Amino acid sequence: MPQPKFSGIPHALSSIPQWVVWKNIISVKKPRGRKIPISVRDLGAGSSTNPNTWGTFETAKRLCEQYNFSGIGFVLTKDCGIFCADIDECILEDGTITDEAGGIIAGFEGKTYIEGSYHQDGVHIFGFGNLPDGEAGGKRKDENGKEVIEFYDSGRFIAITGWRLLAAHTDLVDHQRELDKLLKRYTKSKKTATSKPQTPHKHKSTKSCGKTITDKTGLVCSHIGAPVGSRRTTNGLQGGHPFHGSTTGNNFSINEDGNTWYCFRHEVGGGALELYAISKGIINCEDSGCGCLDGKWSEVFAALNADGYNIDPTPLLPSIFTKRRTARESLASLGVI
Repeated sequence: MPQPKFSGIPHALSSIPQWVVWKNIISVKKPRGRKIPISVRDLGAGSSTNPNTWGTFETAKRLCEQYNFSGIGFVLTKDCGIFCADIDECILEDGTITDEAGGIIAGFEGKTYIEGSYHQDGVHIFGFGNLPDGEAGGKRKDENGKEVIEFYDSGRFIAITGWRLLAAHTDLVDHQRELDKLLKRYTKSKKTATSKPQTPHKHKSTKSCGKTITDKTGLVCSHIGAPVGSRRTTNGLQGGHPFHGSTTGNNFSINEDGNTWYCFRHEVGGGALELYAISKGIINCEDSGCGCLDGKWSEVFAALNADGYNIDPTPLLPSIFTKRRTARESLASLGVI
């Protein structure tokens, strides 16, 4: 893929020091690749929820060119008041745009910044505006149940290309009204409500002699990150998210009996080990789920041992360390990890 067109990136984005670089890692499960964020501070693990891994646009640009990273990414936060509407696979092979995407873009043409995506078949629309309080970003469906568009305004980094569409404006403008209209038109898929957040998965490969890594370390969710301003509800301890914050003060809960947690913004949950990885910036909250620590185990154990847990990973996880060896070696060759 060609590198970003840095001169095409609008000042409204480049002036905010919330940038990372990233590497596209292709695997059998992810043939288009997975965008791995990398810190511009030390070329360690990047994170869309850890400001200590972000830096200026100039720094990200320099590192991207120097180390030939796949690209640079802008981290969206509530404070910056910028949203991104992401339409994937809407640019056809002949260069035309699907009717659905064309209708969406028409509301922004000539009014705000619009660019082509990294894979050259999608579109990013940026503007000033926010999702409603407590509203999680993510994929949205049309009236027929087809996933059409994604909206984000925080907890996410967007791979910025600078490949501005001809009909786009060179900078960002306020588009809260247009955003609200699209949010009403395209709805989030409804999930069955449960009385208690649950963790549907377990990392069976982390067991040894009947004990999980959580058992061996004694990690406790409420000790790692208790809800901010916590109070007891039917969901357990509930309050604001300890790591990516909350506009409602009510988007995070911990089930003390099960030693599990749940984020209502991203509609994900997990156990103490996942929450520990989030607290260390190893994974993002929204990425928690089955297999979310694959390819991250060396970072997890390095963090645990730095905190004095003294866990020897060799007898515990022989398969995990080899599962994505190719991807890890490609990053290591760049001196990233």
